[in-house]
Amino acid sequence: MHINVTFSSLSRILAGVEQEILVVPEGTTVDRLFRILGQKHQNLPQDIKGTYFLVNGHNCTHDLVLAEGDQVLIFQLLGGG
Repeated sequence: MHINVTFSSLSRILAGVEQEILVVPEGTTVDRLFRILGQKHQNLPQDIKGTYFLVNGHNCTHDLVLAEGDQVLIFQLLGGG
């Protein structure tokens, strides 16, 4: 199935791309997508903590099963003070 991934902020810099379409197996979860992306883009964090996902504009858990055509936004929150 096809998943449209958009990288935002630091994720975009680390991945080196802003957007891509991935072909992933049926039943792929957000967590599995993160691992697939980590293998493809070696500079992305290997630990999912601190990485946030919006699927079709909604916050989600890492065990959410993705569906054909889902739009996934990936970003890290940056702190400051």
